[in-house]
Parts: sequence; structure tokens; C-alpha cells
Amino acid sequence: MRRFLSMVLTVVLFSSLFMMTASAEEEGAFRPEIVITKISPNPDWPGGGDPVEAFEIVNTSGKELNLYDYTVFYNGNPDTHKTFGTVTRYTPFKAGDFRDETNYTLDVMPSNPDEFIMAPGEVAVVWVITADNVEKAPALTDQDLRDFWNIPESVRIVYFDGTNEGESTTNFNLKNSKSATYGIIRNDVPMVLKETTYEQGESYCVVVFDDAAHPCINNGILVYGFDGVRQMTEIEYSADGIQLGVLTDAQKESLGAFLNAGAADEGAAETEAADAGAAETEAADAGAADAGTQAAAGEAAAGMASNPKTGDGGALWLAGAFLLAIGGFYASSRKRAGV
Repeated sequence: MRRFLSMVLTVVLFSSLFMMTASAEEEGAFRPEIVITKISPNPDWPGGGDPVEAFEIVNTSGKELNLYDYTVFYNGNPDTHKTFGTVTRYTPFKAGDFRDETNYTLDVMPSNPDEFIMAPGEVAVVWVITADNVEKAPALTDQDLRDFWNIPESVRIVYFDGTNEGESTTNFNLKNSKSATYGIIRNDVPMVLKETTYEQGESYCVVVFDDAAHPCINNGILVYGFDGVRQMTEIEYSADGIQLGVLTDAQKESLGAFLNAGAADEGAAETEAADAGAAETEAADAGAADAGTQAAAGEAAAGMASNPKTGDGGALWLAGAFLLAIGGFYASSRKRAGV
């Protein structure tokens, strides 16, 4: 009987390994991690200039992310519309002193927190500090930005160096004419200036605009959603009534598949963990015919429960544990009956 049970478990293990591999390939399909959902090319600040330039981002990965593991990149092109070209500027998110190759000071000198962990689905606002902040509005505070963009107090703000001084290739402000492309990519993804490379499945997504299609772009903000492949798509344009830090209904609909994927993964993991616990309890109550084999099955089930990406493979692990429990119960029953 033990030999039979071992053979069953072996078949289940190999089958689940195959299914997990197939599931992993399916989940290897591209899913963005951090998406730019609103970007302000040139807000109408009453004092002139662009001291309140900002863009909105959201964590669509379904897991916690460290924002400082990411870099924003940019290219501007006066001729090519709505296409991505080579990187011409890039600036990483930074803790503490966020300035990048610049030495300017402000009357109110901001600083980023030592840690910026974004929860799944969290929306944050990136304040792009430019030369206009230095020259025209050096005393602006977070509250000034919140008041201008109606940013809720619960939404966090992170500072970004957009001064673009001299010949620096690591700083840029938000372009407000012709065409431009912005993207966010993890720091560990290969990115070489003017020879950009990236891999399908990495955190790479872009937002592009072309002012030829929007003559009023210099007075407003573009709102984007995600098309589910790689490119951001425009879903709304408005010069008034924009609120940063809160996704619009259209954005939620556009991003729904990504925002809900994380919650579904977490729910599946909790369900699988509960099922695995129930299977282990049944095995313990039934009495193990082979303690070592059941322990191995229990460890496999626990490992499955900790990995929300096992998909159909996880169901097979549970099936194996369940079959083993039934077999153990059958063997112990025969033993008690003296068969």
C-alpha cells in the first residue's frame, strides 16, 4: 500500500511541476509595475512659470514596491508623434536629498523619506522641482501643491529633480510642446543612454503626448490609462478640474485588470493556504501510513500556499495531499481491522 501511495504522490508531484511551469509562462505575460496615470505639461500657475509641475503614478503590480528601485526616463521629439525613441534624459527616484547633479537651494528645502514603499494599488504624486521653483516660487510647500491640485492628505508626495541644468543628461522637466515620451523602469533593467534596451515582462511602460492633437496642451494636463500591452493611451484631456492623487473612473476602468490582479492573487493565496491547512488536518486525523511521505506532502502544500502564482499547479498539490490523506486513512483502517 505504501508503495502504491508513493507512486501516486510521484505522479502528482511531476504533474503539478508541469502545470506550475505552464502557469509561470502564462504569468510571464507583461504586467506593468508602476504606471504614470496623469501628467501635467504646463499647469497654469498664477505666479507664472511651472513650479507646480507634477505627475501621478500608481502601483499596479499587486505587491509592495520600493519606489527608489525605479528610474523615470524621457525623450523629446519634435517630429515623431506617439512613438518611443531613444532615452535622452533619465532621473532616478532618490531618498533624502533628491537633487541630481544640481546645487540649487529653496527657501523651503524638501526632502524625500528614507523609505518609500508603495502598497498595491497605491497612488502617489511626483512633484517635479524645476528652475521655476528656484527663481519664481522658492517657498512653496507640500500644502501649496495639495491646494493647487486638490491632492488628498492621505496621498503621499515624492520630490523629483527636474532642473536640467547645463549639459546634464540626468535631469528634465515636463516638456510642454511638440512630442514627448516618459516612462518608468526598474533600476536593474538594462538602460543605456541612446541605446535603450528592455525585456518583455519587465516594468516598462510609457506615456506619450503630442500637442498637435491638443492645441491647448500648454494650459492643461493629460490623463492616461493603460492599454494592457506596453503603451499608455489617452483617455481624457481637460484644462480644468483635475485632481492629482485620485484615479478617475475612466482610469480605474482602464487599469482594472491590473489593479484587480493583485487583489485576486492575494485572495487566491489566502484560499490556498486555508485549503492546505484543511488537507493537513485531515491527514493528521486519519493517521499517516507513512509519516515521512506525508511530511513531504505537507511541506509541498505549505510551499504552494506561500506562492500565489502556482495557479493550477497548486490545485494538484492539494489533490495530492488529499489523496495521500485518504490513502493513509484506508491503510490505517485495514490495519485496525487486522487485514
